[in-house]
Amino acid sequence: MLKPSLVPTPLIPDNDRNILELKGVEPPRWSVGLSSLLAFFSLAVLMFRFRIDRVETAVRAVEIRKFIEARGGLWFKIGQMLAARRDTLPVEYCNELEKLQDRSTGFPWSQGQKILEENLGRPAAEVFSEFDEQPIAAASIGQIHQARLRANDVRVAVKIRRPYIESTYRRDLALLKLIARFLDCGLFSRRMRWTEMYTQLSRMLQEELDYRIEAGSTNRMRRCLKAHKIYVPKIFFEYCAREVLVLEWVDAVGLADYARVKLNDPARLSVWLAENNVMPAKLASRLYMSAQRQIMEDNLFHADLHPGNIMLLRNSRICLLDFGAIGTLENGFRKLMRLYNRMLSEGDHARAMAVMLRLCAPLPPVDVQRLLKELVVAYQSSVMVSTSKAFRGIEKSSHSAATQQARILSEHNIPVNWDFLRVTRCGVALEASTRLLDSEIQFEKLMKRYLDESDRRIRAAQMPQIGNRLFSYLEDSSEVQADAVDKLALFGERTEEIIGAAPRLIQFGSDLIRGVHMCLRIAIIVLAIVFLYQHYTGILPHFLRPWVGRLSDTLPPLGTARWLTVAVIVLVVRWTIVSARRYLEVR
Repeated sequence: MLKPSLVPTPLIPDNDRNILELKGVEPPRWSVGLSSLLAFFSLAVLMFRFRIDRVETAVRAVEIRKFIEARGGLWFKIGQMLAARRDTLPVEYCNELEKLQDRSTGFPWSQGQKILEENLGRPAAEVFSEFDEQPIAAASIGQIHQARLRANDVRVAVKIRRPYIESTYRRDLALLKLIARFLDCGLFSRRMRWTEMYTQLSRMLQEELDYRIEAGSTNRMRRCLKAHKIYVPKIFFEYCAREVLVLEWVDAVGLADYARVKLNDPARLSVWLAENNVMPAKLASRLYMSAQRQIMEDNLFHADLHPGNIMLLRNSRICLLDFGAIGTLENGFRKLMRLYNRMLSEGDHARAMAVMLRLCAPLPPVDVQRLLKELVVAYQSSVMVSTSKAFRGIEKSSHSAATQQARILSEHNIPVNWDFLRVTRCGVALEASTRLLDSEIQFEKLMKRYLDESDRRIRAAQMPQIGNRLFSYLEDSSEVQADAVDKLALFGERTEEIIGAAPRLIQFGSDLIRGVHMCLRIAIIVLAIVFLYQHYTGILPHFLRPWVGRLSDTLPPLGTARWLTVAVIVLVVRWTIVSARRYLEVR
Protein backbone atom coordinates (compact mmCIF):
# COMPACT_ATOMS: atom_id res chain seq x y z
CA MET A 1 0.00 0.00 0.00
CA LEU A 2 1.09 3.59 -0.60
CA LYS A 3 3.02 5.10 2.31
CA PRO A 4 1.19 8.05 3.96
CA SER A 5 4.39 10.11 3.65
CA LEU A 6 3.96 10.07 -0.15
CA VAL A 7 0.34 11.31 -0.17
CA PRO A 8 0.31 14.95 -1.39
CA THR A 9 -2.03 17.69 -0.30
CA PRO A 10 -4.99 18.32 -2.67
CA LEU A 11 -4.40 20.70 -5.55
CA ILE A 12 -8.05 21.05 -6.61
CA PRO A 13 -10.76 20.85 -3.91
CA ASP A 14 -13.40 18.16 -4.42
CA ASN A 15 -16.18 20.74 -4.53
CA ASP A 16 -14.55 22.33 -7.60
CA ARG A 17 -14.98 19.15 -9.65
CA ASN A 18 -17.91 18.67 -11.99
CA ILE A 19 -20.53 16.07 -11.11
CA LEU A 20 -20.64 13.33 -13.73
CA GLU A 21 -23.77 13.17 -15.84
CA LEU A 22 -25.60 9.81 -15.64
CA LYS A 23 -27.60 8.19 -18.42
CA GLY A 24 -29.23 4.75 -18.57
CA VAL A 25 -27.81 2.26 -21.08
CA GLU A 26 -30.31 0.51 -23.33
CA PRO A 27 -29.73 -3.03 -24.64
CA PRO A 28 -28.46 -3.06 -28.25
CA ARG A 29 -31.05 -3.51 -30.98
CA TRP A 30 -30.73 -4.46 -34.63
CA SER A 31 -30.65 -0.78 -35.47
CA VAL A 32 -27.27 -0.36 -33.73
CA GLY A 33 -25.44 -1.89 -36.69
CA LEU A 34 -27.36 0.36 -39.08
CA SER A 35 -26.52 3.45 -37.02
CA SER A 36 -22.83 2.47 -37.04
CA LEU A 37 -22.91 2.09 -40.82
CA LEU A 38 -24.60 5.49 -41.09
CA ALA A 39 -21.88 6.98 -38.89
CA PHE A 40 -19.15 5.70 -41.25
CA PHE A 41 -21.15 7.04 -44.20
CA SER A 42 -21.56 10.41 -42.45
CA LEU A 43 -17.80 10.64 -41.92
CA ALA A 44 -17.21 9.92 -45.60
CA VAL A 45 -19.71 12.65 -46.55
CA LEU A 46 -17.97 15.04 -44.14
CA MET A 47 -14.57 14.37 -45.74
CA PHE A 48 -16.06 14.82 -49.23
CA ARG A 49 -17.58 18.16 -48.19
CA PHE A 50 -14.19 19.29 -46.86
CA ARG A 51 -12.61 18.55 -50.21
CA ILE A 52 -15.35 20.33 -52.21
CA ASP A 53 -15.37 23.43 -49.96
CA ARG A 54 -11.55 23.45 -49.69
CA VAL A 55 -11.66 23.70 -45.92
CA GLU A 56 -8.29 24.29 -44.25
CA THR A 57 -6.59 21.21 -42.82
CA ALA A 58 -6.59 22.54 -39.24
CA VAL A 59 -10.34 23.21 -39.39
CA ARG A 60 -10.96 19.75 -40.82
CA ALA A 61 -9.03 18.17 -37.97
CA VAL A 62 -11.11 19.95 -35.31
CA GLU A 63 -14.38 18.95 -37.01
CA ILE A 64 -13.34 15.31 -37.24
CA ARG A 65 -12.35 15.26 -33.56
CA LYS A 66 -15.73 16.70 -32.60
CA PHE A 67 -17.46 14.14 -34.85
CA ILE A 68 -15.68 11.29 -33.02
CA GLU A 69 -16.32 12.74 -29.56
CA ALA A 70 -20.03 13.01 -30.35
CA ARG A 71 -20.24 9.27 -31.11
CA GLY A 72 -17.93 7.92 -28.40
CA GLY A 73 -17.52 4.17 -27.87
CA LEU A 74 -15.47 2.39 -30.50
CA TRP A 75 -14.92 5.67 -32.35
CA PHE A 76 -12.60 6.84 -29.56
CA LYS A 77 -10.40 3.80 -30.04
CA ILE A 78 -10.32 4.26 -33.82
CA GLY A 79 -9.42 7.93 -33.41
CA GLN A 80 -6.64 7.14 -30.95
CA MET A 81 -5.13 4.57 -33.31
CA LEU A 82 -5.35 6.92 -36.30
CA ALA A 83 -3.50 9.54 -34.24
CA ALA A 84 -0.42 7.33 -34.55
CA ARG A 85 -0.48 7.40 -38.36
CA ARG A 86 1.86 10.36 -38.72
CA ASP A 87 3.40 8.59 -41.70
CA THR A 88 0.17 8.92 -43.71
CA LEU A 89 -2.27 11.40 -42.16
CA PRO A 90 -1.61 15.16 -42.03
CA VAL A 91 0.15 16.32 -38.86
CA GLU A 92 -2.84 18.54 -37.97
CA TYR A 93 -5.12 15.49 -37.93
CA CYS A 94 -2.79 13.51 -35.68
CA ASN A 95 -2.26 16.39 -33.24
CA GLU A 96 -6.02 16.95 -32.96
CA LEU A 97 -6.87 13.25 -32.59
CA GLU A 98 -4.32 12.98 -29.78
CA LYS A 99 -6.55 15.36 -27.79
CA LEU A 100 -9.28 12.72 -27.65
CA GLN A 101 -9.94 11.92 -24.03
CA ASP A 102 -12.07 8.82 -23.49
CA ARG A 103 -14.67 10.59 -21.36
CA SER A 104 -18.30 9.57 -21.37
CA THR A 105 -21.51 9.92 -19.40
CA GLY A 106 -21.88 7.51 -16.50
CA PHE A 107 -24.65 4.99 -16.01
CA PRO A 108 -26.95 4.84 -12.95
CA TRP A 109 -26.12 2.82 -9.84
CA SER A 110 -29.11 0.54 -10.40
CA GLN A 111 -27.42 -0.89 -13.49
CA GLY A 112 -23.94 -0.82 -11.95
CA GLN A 113 -25.09 -2.61 -8.79
CA LYS A 114 -26.58 -5.46 -10.82
CA ILE A 115 -23.31 -5.99 -12.74
CA LEU A 116 -21.22 -5.69 -9.55
CA GLU A 117 -23.23 -8.23 -7.55
CA GLU A 118 -23.47 -10.70 -10.44
CA ASN A 119 -19.67 -10.70 -10.73
CA LEU A 120 -19.05 -10.81 -6.95
CA GLY A 121 -21.64 -13.55 -6.46
CA ARG A 122 -23.03 -11.81 -3.35
CA PRO A 123 -24.57 -8.51 -2.27
CA ALA A 124 -22.27 -5.48 -2.47
CA ALA A 125 -22.99 -4.68 1.20
CA GLU A 126 -21.22 -7.91 2.25
CA VAL A 127 -17.99 -6.81 0.55
CA PHE A 128 -18.00 -3.02 1.01
CA SER A 129 -18.68 -1.11 4.21
CA GLU A 130 -18.96 2.13 2.19
CA PHE A 131 -19.81 2.63 -1.48
CA ASP A 132 -20.23 5.93 -3.31
CA GLU A 133 -23.04 5.37 -5.81
CA GLN A 134 -22.04 8.46 -7.78
CA PRO A 135 -19.16 7.56 -10.14
CA ILE A 136 -16.12 9.84 -10.09
CA ALA A 137 -15.05 9.11 -13.69
CA ALA A 138 -16.44 7.34 -16.72
CA ALA A 139 -15.12 6.19 -20.09
CA SER A 140 -16.51 4.28 -23.04
CA ILE A 141 -15.83 0.88 -21.43
CA GLY A 142 -16.60 1.47 -17.75
CA GLN A 143 -16.84 3.85 -14.82
CA ILE A 144 -15.10 4.15 -11.43
CA HIS A 145 -16.63 4.35 -7.95
CA GLN A 146 -14.95 4.99 -4.63
CA ALA A 147 -15.59 2.43 -1.87
CA ARG A 148 -14.18 0.88 1.30
CA LEU A 149 -13.59 -2.84 1.78
CA ARG A 150 -15.27 -4.39 4.79
CA ALA A 151 -12.56 -7.05 5.28
CA ASN A 152 -9.54 -4.80 5.96
CA ASP A 153 -11.06 -1.29 6.02
CA VAL A 154 -9.10 -0.15 2.92
CA ARG A 155 -10.28 2.51 0.49
CA VAL A 156 -10.54 1.14 -3.02
CA ALA A 157 -11.48 2.15 -6.53
CA VAL A 158 -14.10 -0.11 -8.12
CA LYS A 159 -14.23 -0.16 -11.92
CA ILE A 160 -17.50 -1.51 -13.35
CA ARG A 161 -17.90 -2.32 -17.03
CA ARG A 162 -20.60 -0.54 -18.99
CA PRO A 163 -23.74 -2.64 -19.61
CA TYR A 164 -24.01 -4.36 -23.01
CA ILE A 165 -20.65 -2.94 -24.10
CA GLU A 166 -19.24 -6.26 -25.32
CA SER A 167 -22.12 -7.08 -27.68
CA THR A 168 -22.11 -3.51 -29.00
CA TYR A 169 -18.37 -3.58 -29.71
CA ARG A 170 -18.59 -6.98 -31.39
CA ARG A 171 -21.19 -5.67 -33.83
CA ASP A 172 -19.18 -2.52 -34.55
CA LEU A 173 -15.97 -4.55 -35.01
CA ALA A 174 -17.66 -6.87 -37.51
CA LEU A 175 -18.71 -3.83 -39.53
CA LEU A 176 -15.25 -2.29 -39.21
CA LYS A 177 -13.67 -5.51 -40.51
CA LEU A 178 -15.72 -5.32 -43.70
CA ILE A 179 -14.89 -1.65 -44.18
CA ALA A 180 -11.16 -2.29 -43.55
CA ARG A 181 -11.07 -5.01 -46.20
CA PHE A 182 -12.85 -2.72 -48.65
CA LEU A 183 -10.39 0.12 -48.01
CA ASP A 184 -7.42 -2.24 -48.43
CA CYS A 185 -8.68 -3.63 -51.72
CA GLY A 186 -6.66 -1.07 -53.67
CA LEU A 187 -9.21 1.70 -54.14
CA PHE A 188 -7.71 3.59 -51.23
CA SER A 189 -4.26 3.98 -49.71
CA ARG A 190 -2.78 0.63 -48.79
CA ARG A 191 -0.13 2.41 -46.78
CA MET A 192 -2.74 2.89 -44.04
CA ARG A 193 -2.92 -0.91 -43.55
CA TRP A 194 -6.57 -0.82 -42.56
CA THR A 195 -6.85 -4.58 -42.02
CA GLU A 196 -3.78 -4.56 -39.77
CA MET A 197 -5.31 -1.66 -37.85
CA TYR A 198 -8.51 -3.69 -37.39
CA THR A 199 -6.47 -6.64 -36.04
CA GLN A 200 -4.64 -4.40 -33.56
CA LEU A 201 -7.88 -2.74 -32.49
CA SER A 202 -9.67 -6.07 -32.06
CA ARG A 203 -6.87 -7.46 -29.89
CA MET A 204 -6.71 -4.29 -27.80
CA LEU A 205 -10.47 -4.33 -27.15
CA GLN A 206 -10.43 -8.00 -26.17
CA GLU A 207 -7.85 -7.16 -23.51
CA GLU A 208 -9.66 -4.04 -22.29
CA LEU A 209 -13.10 -5.66 -22.10
CA ASP A 210 -11.90 -8.37 -19.69
CA TYR A 211 -10.87 -6.71 -16.44
CA ARG A 212 -9.11 -9.89 -15.30
CA ILE A 213 -6.49 -9.25 -17.99
CA GLU A 214 -6.06 -5.67 -16.75
CA ALA A 215 -5.70 -6.96 -13.19
CA GLY A 216 -2.88 -9.29 -14.24
CA SER A 217 -1.20 -6.56 -16.31
CA THR A 218 -1.39 -4.12 -13.41
CA ASN A 219 0.18 -6.63 -11.05
CA ARG A 220 3.02 -7.36 -13.49
CA MET A 221 3.68 -3.64 -13.95
CA ARG A 222 3.57 -3.15 -10.18
CA ARG A 223 6.46 -5.61 -9.78
CA CYS A 224 8.48 -4.11 -12.65
CA LEU A 225 7.99 -0.44 -11.78
CA LYS A 226 8.93 -0.92 -8.14
CA ALA A 227 12.56 -0.92 -9.28
CA HIS A 228 11.87 2.36 -11.14
CA LYS A 229 10.57 4.00 -7.93
CA ILE A 230 7.18 4.44 -9.61
CA TYR A 231 4.07 3.40 -7.72
CA VAL A 232 1.28 1.20 -9.11
CA PRO A 233 -1.92 0.55 -7.11
CA LYS A 234 -2.39 -2.84 -5.48
CA ILE A 235 -4.95 -5.20 -7.03
CA PHE A 236 -7.41 -7.09 -4.82
CA PHE A 237 -7.73 -10.22 -6.95
CA GLU A 238 -10.32 -11.90 -4.72
CA TYR A 239 -12.88 -9.28 -5.78
CA CYS A 240 -11.92 -8.99 -9.48
CA ALA A 241 -13.98 -10.56 -12.26
CA ARG A 242 -14.59 -10.15 -15.99
CA GLU A 243 -16.68 -7.00 -15.51
CA VAL A 244 -15.34 -5.73 -12.16
CA LEU A 245 -11.89 -4.51 -11.13
CA VAL A 246 -11.06 -3.61 -7.51
CA LEU A 247 -7.78 -1.83 -6.80
CA GLU A 248 -6.21 0.40 -4.21
CA TRP A 249 -7.45 3.98 -4.06
CA VAL A 250 -4.49 6.37 -4.45
CA ASP A 251 -4.77 9.91 -3.12
CA ALA A 252 -2.68 11.83 -5.63
CA VAL A 253 -2.79 14.79 -8.01
CA GLY A 254 -3.41 14.07 -11.67
CA LEU A 255 -1.04 15.54 -14.23
CA ALA A 256 -4.09 16.87 -16.11
CA ASP A 257 -5.12 18.84 -13.00
CA TYR A 258 -1.52 20.01 -12.60
CA ALA A 259 -1.53 21.37 -16.17
CA ARG A 260 -4.87 23.14 -15.69
CA VAL A 261 -3.77 24.87 -12.47
CA LYS A 262 -0.40 25.75 -14.04
CA LEU A 263 -2.27 27.59 -16.78
CA ASN A 264 -4.97 29.27 -14.67
CA ASP A 265 -3.40 29.76 -11.23
CA PRO A 266 0.43 29.45 -11.28
CA ALA A 267 0.76 31.06 -7.84
CA ARG A 268 -1.29 28.30 -6.20
CA LEU A 269 0.72 25.69 -8.06
CA SER A 270 4.01 27.15 -6.77
CA VAL A 271 2.76 26.87 -3.19
CA TRP A 272 1.66 23.27 -3.75
CA LEU A 273 5.03 22.32 -5.28
CA ALA A 274 6.91 23.78 -2.32
CA GLU A 275 4.80 22.19 0.42
CA ASN A 276 4.95 18.76 -1.23
CA ASN A 277 8.65 18.86 -2.23
CA VAL A 278 7.80 18.30 -5.88
CA MET A 279 10.34 19.27 -8.55
CA PRO A 280 8.73 19.17 -12.03
CA ALA A 281 12.02 18.71 -13.91
CA LYS A 282 12.90 15.70 -11.74
CA LEU A 283 9.42 14.25 -12.34
CA ALA A 284 9.82 14.64 -16.10
CA SER A 285 13.24 12.98 -16.03
CA ARG A 286 12.00 10.08 -13.90
CA LEU A 287 8.99 9.52 -16.13
CA TYR A 288 11.11 9.53 -19.30
CA MET A 289 13.79 7.20 -17.89
CA SER A 290 11.15 4.76 -16.67
CA ALA A 291 9.37 4.69 -20.04
CA GLN A 292 12.62 3.88 -21.85
CA ARG A 293 13.44 1.16 -19.33
CA GLN A 294 9.96 -0.34 -19.73
CA ILE A 295 10.41 -0.60 -23.51
CA MET A 296 14.10 -1.50 -23.80
CA GLU A 297 14.69 -3.70 -20.75
CA ASP A 298 11.45 -4.91 -19.17
CA ASN A 299 9.67 -5.45 -22.53
CA LEU A 300 6.47 -4.50 -20.73
CA PHE A 301 5.44 -0.87 -21.15
CA HIS A 302 2.50 1.41 -20.47
CA ALA A 303 1.16 2.09 -23.93
CA ASP A 304 -0.79 5.27 -23.13
CA LEU A 305 1.14 7.72 -20.97
CA HIS A 306 -1.23 10.65 -21.42
CA PRO A 307 -1.75 13.09 -18.48
CA GLY A 308 -4.93 11.34 -17.31
CA ASN A 309 -2.94 8.20 -16.42
CA ILE A 310 -0.11 9.98 -14.57
CA MET A 311 -0.49 10.93 -10.89
CA LEU A 312 1.91 13.07 -8.85
CA LEU A 313 2.97 12.16 -5.29
CA ARG A 314 5.09 13.85 -2.66
CA ASN A 315 8.88 14.02 -2.95
CA SER A 316 8.80 13.98 -6.76
CA ARG A 317 7.37 10.48 -7.01
CA ILE A 318 4.95 9.21 -9.66
CA CYS A 319 2.01 6.83 -9.71
CA LEU A 320 0.73 5.31 -12.98
CA LEU A 321 -2.86 4.20 -13.58
CA ASP A 322 -4.92 2.31 -16.17
CA PHE A 323 -3.01 -0.70 -17.47
CA GLY A 324 -5.78 -1.87 -19.76
CA ALA A 325 -3.40 -1.54 -22.71
CA ILE A 326 0.22 -2.53 -22.14
CA GLY A 327 2.73 -3.24 -24.88
CA THR A 328 5.37 -5.86 -25.63
CA LEU A 329 7.76 -6.08 -28.58
CA GLU A 330 9.76 -8.74 -30.38
CA ASN A 331 13.38 -9.05 -29.23
CA GLY A 332 14.75 -8.23 -32.69
CA PHE A 333 12.66 -5.06 -32.84
CA ARG A 334 13.81 -3.98 -29.36
CA LYS A 335 17.46 -4.53 -30.27
CA LEU A 336 17.07 -2.32 -33.32
CA MET A 337 15.32 0.35 -31.23
CA ARG A 338 18.15 0.27 -28.72
CA LEU A 339 20.74 0.53 -31.50
CA TYR A 340 18.79 3.42 -33.04
CA ASN A 341 18.77 5.32 -29.75
CA ARG A 342 22.44 4.61 -29.13
CA MET A 343 23.43 5.96 -32.54
CA LEU A 344 21.43 9.13 -31.87
CA SER A 345 23.00 9.60 -28.44
CA GLU A 346 26.47 9.28 -29.99
CA GLY A 347 25.62 11.82 -32.70
CA ASP A 348 25.86 9.27 -35.54
CA HIS A 349 22.64 10.43 -37.19
CA ALA A 350 23.24 8.76 -40.56
CA ARG A 351 23.60 5.28 -39.07
CA ALA A 352 20.64 5.94 -36.79
CA MET A 353 18.39 6.74 -39.75
CA ALA A 354 19.64 3.61 -41.53
CA VAL A 355 18.60 1.55 -38.50
CA MET A 356 15.24 3.30 -38.45
CA LEU A 357 14.59 2.20 -42.04
CA ARG A 358 15.15 -1.39 -40.92
CA LEU A 359 12.30 -0.90 -38.43
CA CYS A 360 9.94 -0.14 -41.31
CA ALA A 361 8.39 -2.63 -43.69
CA PRO A 362 10.41 -3.79 -46.78
CA LEU A 363 11.26 -0.66 -48.70
CA PRO A 364 9.75 0.01 -52.12
CA PRO A 365 12.07 1.11 -54.98
CA VAL A 366 13.55 4.30 -53.57
CA ASP A 367 16.78 6.31 -53.62
CA VAL A 368 18.04 5.22 -50.20
CA GLN A 369 20.91 7.71 -50.04
CA ARG A 370 18.60 10.62 -50.78
CA LEU A 371 16.07 9.32 -48.27
CA LEU A 372 18.72 8.97 -45.55
CA LYS A 373 19.96 12.50 -46.23
CA GLU A 374 16.43 13.91 -45.89
CA LEU A 375 15.87 12.00 -42.63
CA VAL A 376 19.16 13.22 -41.17
CA VAL A 377 18.47 16.86 -42.11
CA ALA A 378 14.95 16.66 -40.67
CA TYR A 379 16.21 15.12 -37.42
CA GLN A 380 18.95 17.70 -36.99
CA SER A 381 16.40 20.44 -37.64
CA SER A 382 14.06 19.08 -34.97
CA VAL A 383 16.96 18.90 -32.50
CA MET A 384 17.76 22.56 -33.16
CA VAL A 385 14.13 23.47 -32.43
CA SER A 386 13.93 21.35 -29.27
CA THR A 387 17.11 22.91 -27.84
CA SER A 388 16.18 26.50 -28.71
CA LYS A 389 14.63 28.64 -25.98
CA ALA A 390 12.87 30.70 -28.65
CA PHE A 391 10.33 27.89 -29.17
CA ARG A 392 7.67 26.91 -26.64
CA GLY A 393 6.49 23.42 -25.68
CA ILE A 394 3.70 23.05 -28.26
CA GLU A 395 5.91 24.36 -31.07
CA LYS A 396 8.67 21.96 -30.08
CA SER A 397 6.24 19.04 -30.16
CA SER A 398 4.97 19.99 -33.62
CA HIS A 399 8.58 19.96 -34.88
CA SER A 400 9.46 16.67 -33.13
CA ALA A 401 11.66 14.16 -34.91
CA ALA A 402 8.87 11.56 -35.07
CA THR A 403 6.59 13.98 -36.89
CA GLN A 404 9.24 14.97 -39.43
CA GLN A 405 10.33 11.39 -40.04
CA ALA A 406 6.74 10.24 -40.57
CA ARG A 407 6.19 13.02 -43.10
CA ILE A 408 9.28 12.03 -45.11
CA LEU A 409 8.39 8.32 -45.08
CA SER A 410 4.94 9.19 -46.36
CA GLU A 411 6.39 11.28 -49.21
CA HIS A 412 8.46 8.26 -50.30
CA ASN A 413 5.46 5.88 -50.06
CA ILE A 414 7.10 3.79 -47.35
CA PRO A 415 4.60 1.86 -45.19
CA VAL A 416 5.32 1.60 -41.48
CA ASN A 417 4.44 -1.43 -39.35
CA TRP A 418 2.15 -1.04 -36.36
CA ASP A 419 4.81 -2.01 -33.78
CA PHE A 420 6.84 0.99 -34.86
CA LEU A 421 3.71 3.15 -34.76
CA ARG A 422 2.83 1.94 -31.25
CA VAL A 423 6.25 2.91 -29.96
CA THR A 424 6.05 6.23 -31.81
CA ARG A 425 2.59 6.95 -30.39
CA CYS A 426 3.82 6.07 -26.92
CA GLY A 427 6.78 8.41 -27.46
CA VAL A 428 4.54 11.27 -28.63
CA ALA A 429 2.26 10.90 -25.57
CA LEU A 430 5.34 10.70 -23.33
CA GLU A 431 6.81 13.83 -24.90
CA ALA A 432 3.58 15.77 -24.37
CA SER A 433 3.35 14.69 -20.71
CA THR A 434 6.99 15.42 -19.88
CA ARG A 435 6.83 18.86 -21.52
CA LEU A 436 3.89 19.73 -19.25
CA LEU A 437 6.33 19.22 -16.38
CA ASP A 438 9.49 20.59 -17.99
CA SER A 439 9.12 22.59 -21.22
CA GLU A 440 12.93 22.70 -21.65
CA ILE A 441 13.54 18.96 -21.27
CA GLN A 442 16.49 17.69 -23.35
CA PHE A 443 15.63 14.22 -24.65
CA GLU A 444 19.02 13.49 -26.25
CA LYS A 445 20.86 14.08 -22.95
CA LEU A 446 18.34 11.95 -21.09
CA MET A 447 18.70 9.15 -23.63
CA LYS A 448 22.49 9.15 -23.24
CA ARG A 449 22.06 9.04 -19.47
CA TYR A 450 19.55 6.21 -19.77
CA LEU A 451 21.86 4.13 -21.99
CA ASP A 452 24.76 4.57 -19.53
CA GLU A 453 22.60 3.45 -16.61
CA SER A 454 21.14 0.62 -18.68
CA ASP A 455 24.61 -0.66 -19.60
CA ARG A 456 25.56 -0.72 -15.91
CA ARG A 457 22.41 -2.67 -15.03
CA ILE A 458 23.03 -5.16 -17.83
CA ARG A 459 26.65 -5.69 -16.75
CA ALA A 460 25.58 -6.16 -13.13
CA ALA A 461 22.97 -8.71 -14.22
CA GLN A 462 25.55 -10.60 -16.29
CA MET A 463 28.15 -10.88 -13.49
CA PRO A 464 26.49 -13.90 -11.78
CA GLN A 465 26.32 -15.64 -15.17
CA ILE A 466 30.00 -14.91 -15.82
CA GLY A 467 30.84 -16.20 -12.34
CA ASN A 468 28.88 -19.41 -12.90
CA ARG A 469 30.57 -19.98 -16.25
CA LEU A 470 33.99 -19.32 -14.77
CA PHE A 471 33.29 -21.76 -11.93
CA SER A 472 32.16 -24.34 -14.48
CA TYR A 473 35.32 -23.80 -16.54
CA LEU A 474 37.48 -24.23 -13.45
CA GLU A 475 35.67 -27.41 -12.45
CA ASP A 476 36.03 -28.85 -15.94
CA SER A 477 39.68 -27.83 -16.16
CA SER A 478 40.45 -29.42 -12.78
CA GLU A 479 39.03 -32.73 -14.00
CA VAL A 480 41.03 -32.45 -17.22
CA GLN A 481 44.22 -31.64 -15.32
CA ALA A 482 43.76 -34.53 -12.91
CA ASP A 483 43.13 -36.88 -15.81
CA ALA A 484 46.21 -35.57 -17.63
CA VAL A 485 48.45 -36.09 -14.59
CA ASP A 486 47.09 -39.62 -14.10
CA LYS A 487 47.72 -40.46 -17.75
CA LEU A 488 51.20 -38.93 -17.56
CA ALA A 489 51.92 -41.03 -14.46
CA LEU A 490 50.61 -44.14 -16.19
CA PHE A 491 52.79 -43.35 -19.20
CA GLY A 492 55.80 -43.00 -16.90
CA GLU A 493 55.15 -46.33 -15.20
CA ARG A 494 54.78 -48.15 -18.52
CA THR A 495 57.96 -46.50 -19.82
CA GLU A 496 59.91 -47.69 -16.77
CA GLU A 497 58.51 -51.18 -17.25
CA ILE A 498 59.65 -51.23 -20.88
CA ILE A 499 63.06 -49.64 -20.73
CA GLY A 500 63.73 -49.90 -17.05
CA ALA A 501 65.32 -46.98 -15.34
CA ALA A 502 65.39 -44.05 -17.75
CA PRO A 503 66.76 -41.02 -15.92
CA ARG A 504 67.95 -39.41 -19.14
CA LEU A 505 64.47 -39.64 -20.67
CA ILE A 506 62.91 -38.16 -17.55
CA GLN A 507 65.54 -35.40 -17.52
CA PHE A 508 64.79 -34.68 -21.19
CA GLY A 509 61.05 -34.45 -20.46
CA SER A 510 61.73 -32.18 -17.47
CA ASP A 511 63.93 -29.87 -19.58
CA LEU A 512 61.34 -29.80 -22.36
CA ILE A 513 58.56 -28.86 -19.95
CA ARG A 514 60.81 -26.23 -18.36
CA GLY A 515 61.35 -24.67 -21.80
CA VAL A 516 57.64 -24.69 -22.54
CA HIS A 517 57.02 -23.10 -19.15
CA MET A 518 59.50 -20.32 -19.95
CA CYS A 519 57.79 -19.67 -23.30
CA LEU A 520 54.44 -19.54 -21.54
CA ARG A 521 55.77 -16.94 -19.08
CA ILE A 522 56.95 -14.76 -21.97
CA ALA A 523 53.54 -15.17 -23.64
CA ILE A 524 51.80 -14.13 -20.42
CA ILE A 525 53.93 -10.97 -20.22
CA VAL A 526 53.21 -10.11 -23.87
CA LEU A 527 49.47 -10.69 -23.46
CA ALA A 528 49.44 -8.55 -20.32
CA ILE A 529 51.13 -5.68 -22.21
CA VAL A 530 48.67 -6.00 -25.09
CA PHE A 531 45.73 -5.97 -22.63
CA LEU A 532 47.07 -2.79 -21.00
CA TYR A 533 47.54 -1.21 -24.44
CA GLN A 534 43.95 -2.02 -25.51
CA HIS A 535 42.27 -0.93 -22.26
CA TYR A 536 44.70 1.26 -20.23
CA THR A 537 47.09 2.81 -22.74
CA GLY A 538 48.17 5.58 -20.39
CA ILE A 539 49.90 3.12 -18.04
CA LEU A 540 52.48 2.00 -20.64
CA PRO A 541 55.73 3.98 -21.14
CA HIS A 542 55.88 6.03 -24.33
CA PHE A 543 58.81 4.09 -25.83
CA LEU A 544 56.81 0.82 -25.66
CA ARG A 545 53.61 2.09 -27.26
CA PRO A 546 54.67 1.99 -30.99
CA TRP A 547 55.99 -1.61 -30.70
CA VAL A 548 52.98 -2.77 -28.68
CA GLY A 549 50.66 -0.97 -31.09
CA ARG A 550 52.06 -2.94 -34.05
CA LEU A 551 51.75 -6.16 -32.05
CA SER A 552 48.21 -5.29 -30.98
CA ASP A 553 47.17 -4.66 -34.58
CA THR A 554 47.93 -8.32 -35.37
CA LEU A 555 45.48 -9.44 -32.69
CA PRO A 556 41.72 -8.91 -32.67
CA PRO A 557 40.43 -6.36 -30.10
CA LEU A 558 39.00 -8.27 -27.17
CA GLY A 559 36.46 -7.15 -24.58
CA THR A 560 36.93 -7.61 -20.84
CA ALA A 561 34.91 -10.86 -20.77
CA ARG A 562 37.07 -12.45 -23.52
CA TRP A 563 40.29 -11.33 -21.85
CA LEU A 564 39.02 -12.99 -18.68
CA THR A 565 38.47 -16.22 -20.65
CA VAL A 566 42.03 -16.01 -22.10
CA ALA A 567 43.41 -15.49 -18.58
CA VAL A 568 41.58 -18.57 -17.28
CA ILE A 569 42.85 -20.71 -20.19
CA VAL A 570 46.47 -19.54 -19.63
CA LEU A 571 46.27 -20.26 -15.90
CA VAL A 572 44.90 -23.76 -16.55
CA VAL A 573 47.70 -24.52 -19.06
CA ARG A 574 50.36 -23.19 -16.66
CA TRP A 575 49.01 -25.23 -13.76
CA THR A 576 49.02 -28.38 -15.92
CA ILE A 577 52.64 -27.78 -16.99
CA VAL A 578 53.81 -27.10 -13.42
CA SER A 579 52.09 -30.28 -12.19
CA ALA A 580 53.69 -32.38 -14.90
CA ARG A 581 57.09 -30.84 -14.22
CA ARG A 582 56.87 -31.55 -10.48
CA TYR A 583 55.82 -35.10 -11.17
CA LEU A 584 58.82 -35.72 -13.42
CA GLU A 585 61.18 -34.12 -10.89
CA VAL A 586 59.87 -36.47 -8.20
CA ARG A 587 60.31 -39.48 -10.50
